Amino acid sequence: MKEIIISCIIISSLGCMMKSYRSLHPPSWYRMSDKELEEVQKNWDEEERRPKEEKQHEIAWQGYLKVARNQRCPVISIASEITYNCIGIPRTNIIFYNTTKRIVEALEIDFACYDSFNRRLGRYTYGGVRFKGIVQNLWIEPKTKTQKLMWTLHGYENTTYIKNITILQIKFKDGYIWKRGNHYRKLK
Repeated sequence: MKEIIISCIIISSLGCMMKSYRSLHPPSWYRMSDKELEEVQKNWDEEERRPKEEKQHEIAWQGYLKVARNQRCPVISIASEITYNCIGIPRTNIIFYNTTKRIVEALEIDFACYDSFNRRLGRYTYGGVRFKGIVQNLWIEPKTKTQKLMWTLHGYENTTYIKNITILQIKFKDGYIWKRGNHYRKLK
């Protein structure tokens, strides 16, 4: 009687083990086609790669911000593009990033304009005159980027791209002004 009970326990435990084994692995008669296998592998690779790419992007962005902070300018330009208004005059759109803990109220910038032949443009001529622009009544929160800020390039009609964006002055909401050369001063 004891032998029968022991053999029943052994057989039932083997059955439970087989059920758990089957739930982890597909049955031996199931085979994926090569196309299904490639699709599963592709999805798996994409899912594994995505966090790595996002992390690499974040590391690159932090490196860019570190370089920008080392240049001592509290606001950096991230991207620029040229668009055209309804009568064909070029406009530049620039996105800035505030690296400080203060709110930015106004910016004064300058940059060089170039045509398609990589010639530097001046106002209505070719030459070395840089475009100067001001934007006021801003509200750039600390550690955030702006929407596209736009300047119409009157006199620089042949502009196809801009380079060397330089921030000359920054006015903060708390009354401080930063000037090129890394000078902070309080307005009176």
